[in-house]
Order: sequence, then structure tokens, then C-alpha cells
Amino acid sequence: MTAEIAILNRSGVALASDSAVTIDTPTGPKIYETANKVFALIKGQPVGIMIYDSADHLGVPLETIIKAYRMSRRTTSFPTLEEYGNDFLEFVNSSPDLIPVDLHSNYLSEVVARRTRSVVDLVNEKAMEFLATGRKLGPRRLRSFISESIVDARTAWDNRQDGPWATQLSIPGFAKSHRAEIDTQIARVLQLLPATIAHRGAIRTLIVESLKKLPITGEHTPIDPRSGIVIAGFGEREFFPRLISYDLFGTVDGVLRASPNPKVEISVHNPAVIAPFAQREMVDGFMTGINPQVRAALMGYMNGVANNYPQATLELLQRQIPGLDPALAASLTGPLSSLISIMVRELEQHLDQSLETQVQPVLDSVDFLPKDELAAMAESLVNLTSLKRRVSIDDPQTVGGPVDVAVISRGDGFVWIKRKHYFSQDLNPAWVSTHTEY
Repeated sequence: MTAEIAILNRSGVALASDSAVTIDTPTGPKIYETANKVFALIKGQPVGIMIYDSADHLGVPLETIIKAYRMSRRTTSFPTLEEYGNDFLEFVNSSPDLIPVDLHSNYLSEVVARRTRSVVDLVNEKAMEFLATGRKLGPRRLRSFISESIVDARTAWDNRQDGPWATQLSIPGFAKSHRAEIDTQIARVLQLLPATIAHRGAIRTLIVESLKKLPITGEHTPIDPRSGIVIAGFGEREFFPRLISYDLFGTVDGVLRASPNPKVEISVHNPAVIAPFAQREMVDGFMTGINPQVRAALMGYMNGVANNYPQATLELLQRQIPGLDPALAASLTGPLSSLISIMVRELEQHLDQSLETQVQPVLDSVDFLPKDELAAMAESLVNLTSLKRRVSIDDPQTVGGPVDVAVISRGDGFVWIKRKHYFSQDLNPAWVSTHTEY
């Protein structure tokens, strides 16, 4: 995990990131604090890029991909920032020497295994609930649980939004050309479950068709490996900074599954933006005055009250008025539900208005910050998240290490404010002379 932030005003954009990277090992997560996550995108151009979530794409480090792209675009520039983003994504998707075919195959195997395991997890949940009743679980019952789990998983995927890449994927052709590979992974994950040929075929169909969907759960958790990239700066024809970001979910059948996030555009009417990425709750709390988790818990409690309020009120009336007509009491359910729902909505609206009064003064100040203060603010907000992780007993310290900070402006381009190195520059004078622009 990581904490990253971009702060934009009419003068430029500051990018800041911590250096922690988490590696999953058989004995638990291992955290290193030397990762590079902020880079200049192209030599001499006022454009930078940050990475978050997975630091790899199909097993190739994103740092390697970014630097290969930079080398291949030494004299390239584009009129708009969006064209920089499109060109970078095209490079990622069309570099067979950088990302060999076998890495695509490995990624597909992982995606198939994850989706099959999600069905197996549903089967296990149903089986545990059944065994808790004291009954014996036989093969016939287990097969019925497999059928139900496939239907449940299919329903969940059908309710998800199509990814932007959906129209580019040829599902029938993909299913035919990769059938053996998919069936092998399904069999490996199902193992001893008494799945029939029909079950395996249904899971295969579920997997193939799900590849069109955005692989995000309702809790905003990615099902497939996800890499995030943030590109910020100026195109040749742009005089205020902009920011674009994408979620990358790997490549399937030659199609890069990239989902763009909302753009950030600075203008006279939108002069300042603070955009956190990855672990953002501390920045959101700083901006709004309330931790998002606290707000979610508060609204969850109020919605629970709203659901229970009508029945609790009727029970109270019946205890206080023993002769109350049951039909009259039942007729109050609708009005009581409407009343409490209105109150909850008004509370949420009041919270939104209160948050706005907290956010706007900060943005008004950011609008006038000089470039060095933009950098200082970005670094401080990353350090705020790092401090929270360091002193919290319940949270692993997944944010930490040196904070890299860069500022991008129209006139000065990409400028490092703080940057770590894994080596001494004094011992490597040749590197300094050949790589200072990077």
C-alpha cells in the first residue's frame, strides 16, 4: 500500500509519495521503505507520473515500463495531457519485448484461479452453514451448493459495470482459443469438489464473460491485480495543470484493461484541487474534519435506527395504550418510516454542507500557494498518513520511508524538491552527468 497526493493550483502541481512497498510472503507481509513511485514521464516535458497499489504490470515493474517509455519518447511531446496518457497506455499494450507472451499467460491463469476460488469460497460458506445444523453433507447436496454458488457468482458479475474495454474483447474467440488453459486452472482449483462437467462449463462461461466487467467489488476492492497510475502536468497547449489517472487490471487477449478515473482540470473557475490516492482517509479527515470511516459508521447506525424505528414505536404505543386498534397501529408504519427516512436524509445533507464549509477555506488557501509551499503541503499530508500508521497498533505500517516530492510548472517543467537514492551520488559522478534530467 501507499499514500500519494497531488495538489494543483493555477501555478503548477505538486506530487508526493511515500516509499513503502508491501511484499506478501509465506510467513506474512514484508514491508520495505525504498520504493520509487514518482517519476518524470518524458525528459524535458512538464509531465510527471505516480504509481500506486501493485507496482507491477503482468509481473514487470512499472518503474521499468515508465523508464523504457521515457527512453523511447526522448523528443516527443503532445498538445494535451490526455494524449500523453493515451500514448503511455498504448506503449504498455504494444511492447512485446518488454512484456513477453508468457507473462500474459501467467496473468490469465491467476485471473481464472481467483474467479474459480470465489465460487469455491461460496460453496464452502454454504457447506459450513449446512454442517452447523448437525446434518451430514453428501456429494448430492454439495453439488447443489456448487450450482447455487455459480448462480450467485453470475448474478454478482451481471450486476457489475462493463469496463471501458468490453467492446474490444472478442468473447467467443477468446473462449475458444484459451479453453484448455482455462479448464486446467478450473480443475486445479476445484480439486476434490464433486463438480460435474456442466459445473465446469458454467464456471468457464462465467469467467470468460466476467472479463468484460469492471473487477471491483461493492467495497471498492479489486478482484484482479490492480495497478494505479497518475499522470499530471501540462500539454503543449495547456496553461493550467491537469491530472488524469487510470486503474490497470492487466491485459487479456491483447486488450489492456484500463479504467480511467475522473479527470482534474484547473481553471479560473476551479483554481485548486487536493487529490489523494491509495490510503486517503487521513487526508480526507484533514480536509473535511471527519474521518470517512467515522462518517460511514454514523450513517450506518442512523440507517439501522431508521429500519427499526417504526416497529419500536408501534410496540411502545401498544404497551402504553392497551386498547389501541391493531389496524390503526399498523396504518402508522408507513408515515413513521417516511418520517425517519426524511430525518436521515436531512442529517446526511447537513453533514455534506458542514463538510463543504471545512473544505472550501483550505482550497481557497491552496489557490494562492507558491510552488514551494505546494510541495511542503503535499509532503506534510503524506507524512500525516505515515504518522497515523506508525502509531496505530491495529494498522500495519504500510505507509512510511522517505517522501519523494516533485513540482511541475509550465515554465520550469518537472523539478525534484526531495528525492531519495539507493546509492551515493558522490560515488557515481558518471550517473550524475548522464541521468540528472531523470
